[in-house]
Amino acid sequence: MRDQAKRQSNFGRPLAVPVAEELASFLGIFFDCYMADGGPVPPDGHPLHALRQMTKKDPKRALAELKMAVRDCLEASAQWGPEKVAEADAILDAGGAITLTEMRRRLPETKS
Repeated sequence: MRDQAKRQSNFGRPLAVPVAEELASFLGIFFDCYMADGGPVPPDGHPLHALRQMTKKDPKRALAELKMAVRDCLEASAQWGPEKVAEADAILDAGGAITLTEMRRRLPETKS
């Protein structure tokens, strides 16, 4: 079992709330694959960059914004059929993130 206290975020900082790392991993992969319109996103335009900047100033607010961004991802995928969800699940799982199906289970109020 991993030592939660020693886990690092994508930003090289210890996380106050371990769930933030899971959410950030999901958001990063989902955004890159499904919300970036297929084009490259400059590093300073990526939501994880904004999250990193906010975390430095206000970690509690950053976590709230991260949860909101994940909910936006779930809303964006609410009408997807089973094949598209399975594709997303495979991509997220391969990237080491929580699957879309699991995220929907954890945050059911965002699922249609």
